Amino acid sequence: MASAGDISVIYEEVRSGTAEMISNDVERISGTRARSIEQLAVVNYGAIKAAIAAASIDKNTT
Repeated sequence: MASAGDISVIYEEVRSGTAEMISNDVERISGTRARSIEQLAVVNYGAIKAAIAAASIDKNTT
């Protein structure tokens, strides 16, 4: 199990960018260039909103 110190170290590596890795794996496998999380959210806005609404309904009925 990870300790608070382990999580802190991982967080700092991600925050500072040292854990960043760039590869062409997405494009190589899918034939489509990778996109940012922002681009993914914009393209899938309706599906994300519907999933949140569905999860909210499920949570309120249990």
